[in-house]
Amino acid sequence: MRNWAIDNGVVTNVLFDEYSGVGGNRTLAGLKKAANYTISRPDQFVRVPIFMSFAGLLERSGKFPTKEAAWLRAAEITDHVVVSMKNSDRPSAIDKLGPAGDIGYVFKAPVVNAYNTISIMGKEKNKLPLATYLLSTAIMSGIGGSFAMGEIEGIFDVIKEIFSTADPAVYDKIKDISVKEFMLKNFDDSSFMGKVLNWGLPSAVTDINFAGRFNQQVLDVEHPLSNLVPLAGKYSDWAGAVAGLAGSPTNPNKQAEAAYKLSPPMVAGIVETTMPQFKTMIQPDDGTTMYKNPRDPSNSAGFVQRNEQDELTRKMGMVSLPEASRKTKDIIERKHAGRDVKATKAALDRLVESIMSDRDSAKIQRDVALYSKLDPTMANLKTELESMILKSGMTQQQFMETKAKTLAPVLSVIRRTRWVTNPSHIE
Repeated sequence: MRNWAIDNGVVTNVLFDEYSGVGGNRTLAGLKKAANYTISRPDQFVRVPIFMSFAGLLERSGKFPTKEAAWLRAAEITDHVVVSMKNSDRPSAIDKLGPAGDIGYVFKAPVVNAYNTISIMGKEKNKLPLATYLLSTAIMSGIGGSFAMGEIEGIFDVIKEIFSTADPAVYDKIKDISVKEFMLKNFDDSSFMGKVLNWGLPSAVTDINFAGRFNQQVLDVEHPLSNLVPLAGKYSDWAGAVAGLAGSPTNPNKQAEAAYKLSPPMVAGIVETTMPQFKTMIQPDDGTTMYKNPRDPSNSAGFVQRNEQDELTRKMGMVSLPEASRKTKDIIERKHAGRDVKATKAALDRLVESIMSDRDSAKIQRDVALYSKLDPTMANLKTELESMILKSGMTQQQFMETKAKTLAPVLSVIRRTRWVTNPSHIE
């Protein structure tokens, strides 16, 4: 039975086989060899028991005239369960990408096939199956993990990142546009319905984050390569961990980092929660434990705070829902803070430029209004203006005269600006 499955390609998936006719290309030969040991063998390890279980059941059912017929049906079911990697079963768009499509398809086959199914359903007159399908995926992964939502969120993040420096006025208008933020703010995770909407039904029932398992995102717009070919990131992690350990073999933090990065997910969770190098020196007094970033234990800053339930879940190689929620909110806040800093700096540069060059009261007032919204304290304004004047190469007397002429109208504009409640702090 097993030999039949191997001979007929049921449990065998060797990448780049369809390129065997291109000749002795060393690059493809190397990729094929590497893929065979890192992708094909593990894939075969998963497919064999699934196929043999179905084949045995169907053969004993007595519903097939021959055992080969039962095995053929078992092979079809196996492809449905584990996803067929055969060239004939893939969407045509994958083939057009060549070897890159092969590699990307290995990691995103279920989601790519799901999108292909949606495109087929979308052409049908009856839209009920499509609506049912989309609803079921949203229930399993949460709104943020349903079809195209991850890509849309990523596109908005990229746009906000661009405008934070290119045009802070536009950034100020769009900075709060986010489906994920809207859901987390308006549907609190303390309620069961909030958990379902944000993280999906399996996560809500178990209080463990399964949203990533059902996430329908194909492309991480902000980090496309790491999302399409995660194995490259893994190789990079392994190489970095080994190199760091080789450079400092007696360093406990490097030992801990290597142990974490070289371990499979479940073992990594045990390593993270048991090795003292992953815990901060100063711990909270409420019974919880503060952990460092496991990817960089040399950094002493706290990364995540866990209670006993969070630790138990992490030891099983998973992440509790409360921990996932806290991490997600922290990531959103860090992104916001980073973009706000860039936008504030860009608005300040624009304000200083308009003061030094235009002296246009109306334009200065608009720039002051924008800057004061991004930085209500306006603590850096006076320092930045004086720095700009000094950089112009003026003498001390010219500096004092220009400072008086420049700051006076600006302070006047600021006092008239309705967003500023207490401008005295910059005088």
